[in-house]
Amino acid sequence: MKKSIKTTITIFSMVAITALSCMVKIPMELPTENTSISFLPFTLQNMFAVLAGILLGVPQGPSAVGIFLLLGVFGLPIFSSGTVGVAAISGYTGGFLVSYYLAAFFSGAIAGRPNINEKKLSIYNILKFFLAAFVGFVFIYVGGTIQYVRVISCSIIQGIQSCVIPFLVFDGIKLIAIVFIALILRPIIAQYIYTETEIL
Repeated sequence: MKKSIKTTITIFSMVAITALSCMVKIPMELPTENTSISFLPFTLQNMFAVLAGILLGVPQGPSAVGIFLLLGVFGLPIFSSGTVGVAAISGYTGGFLVSYYLAAFFSGAIAGRPNINEKKLSIYNILKFFLAAFVGFVFIYVGGTIQYVRVISCSIIQGIQSCVIPFLVFDGIKLIAIVFIALILRPIIAQYIYTETEIL
């Protein structure tokens, strides 16, 4: 099978997994007096956005997340927020969605292209993937909080209390999971989507 076909299959597989993860969410009530804003969900989609960048590298990882976002904007019900179309991007959770792309790009840039030599467990790889995932989550938190604050007109402190603090433990667990998944899957992905000379 040609490398381009394998790469396309891998990218769309990541799109599908990220989309399906919308089914795993736990609504959390927000500390706000605005009755039109009811919850932010605990979700796995931020994890898979970061994971796409780390597993596939750049540009494949951000491409997968970009396709996922476009599908949601065009009307497929694949966002954990439950909204679709442009309203999903412009609403109070839209900053998180837009930041998924940035998270995939920068986490992928830090992790680099998957390499078969990563089969060898090393402190370097563990720290590299940890840093990549951490930076990805930071982009999601910052982008999500900024738009949340702008849309509902609250203070930065209130935004952090709603968008960051309640999710830290859960996202910390996801960060650790990402590191272990990357250690296992990146060498396999390298063999699958790169030629023999490219993976050495």
